[in-house]
Amino acid sequence: MKRTPDSIEQCLNQLETVGNDELMLFMDLDPTYYTIRHLLEVRETWVEQVHLFQRSNSVKNLLGFSTGAWILISSLCYYMSIESYVFVICLFVTAIFSFLFCFSVFAIRSKFKSQSHLDNIGRLINMELEKRGVKIPHYDY
Repeated sequence: MKRTPDSIEQCLNQLETVGNDELMLFMDLDPTYYTIRHLLEVRETWVEQVHLFQRSNSVKNLLGFSTGAWILISSLCYYMSIESYVFVICLFVTAIFSFLFCFSVFAIRSKFKSQSHLDNIGRLINMELEKRGVKIPHYDY
């Protein structure tokens, strides 16, 4: 099976996507190559990513708890022999919440490597800024 080569536009879009990821570029290069102003800009990007990760995790946790609650409600409907249409509705809602939970786990995993990866980037940025004598608030995220 021969693989057709990607078009020039697809290659350029892929290069642009990789090039726009400031945090990955920061991890690939040594922090000493950055100016203080650029380090502060990368730190702002990092803070935004941490906030987005925390909000995404809270939504994922809410979906997970809701899925568990609907599984419990569905099993109670089954064991209490409540009307069949109520049981079917509960199963349908359980399936929807289960799908949304799995989708959110996949989406978070595809967007972020992990919390420790973000923490490592933040630690490197803060250490480099402290080496250069820049005062930064430590708990602003």
